[in-house]
Amino acid sequence: MHCFNSSDPVAVNATVMFDFNKDNENLWSRRSQDVPLPPCSSSSTPLDSQCAVCLDRIVHAVCRNLTGGVNVIMEAGEQQVKISKSECPKFPHDDGPQWQLPVSIILILLLLLIIIIIIMCLFKNRREIQTHEDESCAISEETP
Repeated sequence: MHCFNSSDPVAVNATVMFDFNKDNENLWSRRSQDVPLPPCSSSSTPLDSQCAVCLDRIVHAVCRNLTGGVNVIMEAGEQQVKISKSECPKFPHDDGPQWQLPVSIILILLLLLIIIIIIMCLFKNRREIQTHEDESCAISEETP
């Protein structure tokens, strides 16, 4: 992963990112400035393009599979946006899936255990009631 960020106020209006050396393809683009950049807590790695851009106080860009010597340019309309290579940020969202799956599995297992206990108790009570009824029938048949 390669990461970039920009604290340039114009960055929130970014519409395109591309490699200056390969001006024929975009690394990232958005159709309209009317749609705000997604918050970084809801973004993850890029899916349908090489880069994902999000907003968390400053604008972040996370790119995958970039070749060496790439010269990333970000533009907002006709304005060039100042962007710098940076450490890849760790957002709270990144920790979510690591603990959510085990907790979900444990909760499902506990629920299944409770259901099994309830079913066993119901069958036990039903047996005891039936045994008690059988005994009372036997006693009433023996008495004249």
